[in-house]
Amino acid sequence: ALAKGQLDTADNQFKRSIDLLSDADLREPARVFGHDPAAASLGYSTISAWLLGYPDEARRRGKLAMARSASIGIPQTLANGLDLALTAEHLRGDAAAARPLADALEACIEKYGVEYDYSRPLAARNWLLLQSGDTGAAIAGMKRDIEKAQKAGHGLFFPIMYNTLAEACLAAGLVAEGLGAISSAMERIQGGERVLEAESWRLKGELLRAEDNNELAEQCFRTALTVAGEQSSLSLELRAASSLARLHVDTALAPDATERLRVTLERFTEGFDT
Repeated sequence: ALAKGQLDTADNQFKRSIDLLSDADLREPARVFGHDPAAASLGYSTISAWLLGYPDEARRRGKLAMARSASIGIPQTLANGLDLALTAEHLRGDAAAARPLADALEACIEKYGVEYDYSRPLAARNWLLLQSGDTGAAIAGMKRDIEKAQKAGHGLFFPIMYNTLAEACLAAGLVAEGLGAISSAMERIQGGERVLEAESWRLKGELLRAEDNNELAEQCFRTALTVAGEQSSLSLELRAASSLARLHVDTALAPDATERLRVTLERFTEGFDT
């Protein structure tokens, strides 16, 4: 449900799993299978919580996932808890909070020899390079890590990798390359993985804006708004509304943009420091 962008369904099921397993001692099953379902539910629910418009709750669940993973003490579970807490900070856009988590995950992988070529932490690592101003390293690293994740066969959450590559290309002024990354994201989306579809449309619009294709950019921003609304993804709706509002300020297109942004902001109840 999460991968398909069915956020309310996903979040409700995560909460159900967490409640059912809150007092269960699953150390032995986790040792056998490598994952604790309660820690996994807490961790993945950071994504649904943030998308639904609860960035503070996403961070809270990320911390709980790490604590639960630490209590289990299995290397793969430890890595998974750090990974999903890192994902929460990546989505929140908090580089200062994300860096120590990325370092801790790298240390965990090195200490225990865990195979962990998953899309989310790979994207976060290169996003941190981008936030530090090393755009070239972010682009090169993202290309390398996309290939690494493909070889590892981890099929979920690839759009976050392509979106991060597109974001880095936008910062470098490499519009054609960025649009190629978005095309790859859209292929995954058309295959059913719609969880970050609205963000892919928004980034496509920003890339088109960089070439002064403002009318096409507006269409992309409006598509992003529609998709985010259909999925109840309030955080991605805010990003799309912000992009549309900036377009209006710069070009006078989209005269409804300011009102749309105001209405979207009013629906938030937390996360005002993000």
